[in-house]
Amino acid sequence: MLTSAGGRHAPRSDVHAYHVAFLVAAGLALAAAVIALTVHDSGAAATIRRSRRERVPVAEPSTA
Repeated sequence: MLTSAGGRHAPRSDVHAYHVAFLVAAGLALAAAVIALTVHDSGAAATIRRSRRERVPVAEPSTA
């Protein structure tokens, strides 16, 4: 139950703490997005794993 003694609503300090936590999380997400936008594709290409389908196919033996 979120009622204080004699009141109907949650105490202001509890609601304020949720607002502060939400704003901090939003700020961190925004900062991460800005940092991610600064990474160039050429710099990240070395860290991308290739799938097994993209490997060079093995040459078929000739039937001569």
